[in-house]
Amino acid sequence: MTLEHTCCIGDTIQIGNGIRVTVLVIRGQQMKLGILAPKDVDVHRHELYQRIQAEKSATRSEKSDPLSI
Repeated sequence: MTLEHTCCIGDTIQIGNGIRVTVLVIRGQQMKLGILAPKDVDVHRHELYQRIQAEKSATRSEKSDPLSI
């Protein structure tokens, strides 16, 4: 599901029971968001999340290869 929202400073989006995203600052083409989430929920920018997942996958591959040093 994709949500498109024209937002103003102070607007908040609720995701499920425990995640809130609030618009803190809007300057030109940039927006600063505040994200409130439970401690057990990791919050990352998408490109960082992808890098973390790729590193985890590479680590799992190395561990499953008995010939790897």
